[in-house]
Amino acid sequence: MNNIEEIIKNLPSSWKELKLKDYLKIVDVSLIEYTNDIYGADFVKLDNAIRILSSLTGLTVDEIEKLPMSYVNQMVAKISFMDKLPSERIKPPFKIKRIEQITFEEYISFLNYTHKPELIFSNLPNIIRQFSITPFTQEEVENLNMEDVLSCFFLSKKQLMTSLNNSIRQTVMRLIKLKMIEVKEHLLKKFKIKKQQSTSNTDSTF
Repeated sequence: MNNIEEIIKNLPSSWKELKLKDYLKIVDVSLIEYTNDIYGADFVKLDNAIRILSSLTGLTVDEIEKLPMSYVNQMVAKISFMDKLPSERIKPPFKIKRIEQITFEEYISFLNYTHKPELIFSNLPNIIRQFSITPFTQEEVENLNMEDVLSCFFLSKKQLMTSLNNSIRQTVMRLIKLKMIEVKEHLLKKFKIKKQQSTSNTDSTF
């Protein structure tokens, strides 16, 4: 069992210890959907944890299920950090491009990612390379820890959403301004017509 103890020791116990390349293995794992039944939910959670552990350790699901429960409990406890995402307030150790530094194509790609959650995690390497000022090779990106990766995603999303909201706000203000001009021109035109009619009626009385 020494080999199992070494495997448990090498398992990540935080987002900081989990590398992107290992996280991408988890993305491909087929997880079971949770049920409303409390006992069923506990079973599903444990079953999913074993599937994730299989992808991280290289052990098959059957091999993990045949381990003593004490080992399984230790392994599940080590990856329990995955139940909660890291804080969005954490800043990545590398600088992120400002909105004016990215291309329109990158901007649209990111918006597509944020509107399709299933695309976000499998495309994290692309997001990092697109939005980081620091140039990364594929290998360097894959070896980044997930806390830094997710903080980069959160920051990029915040910057782009702020820019998008500002853009929408500016567009709305322009439309309001144009509408006000349109209303003003309409009122002036209407006033002129009334004035002409009034003048015409006055002339007809003489």
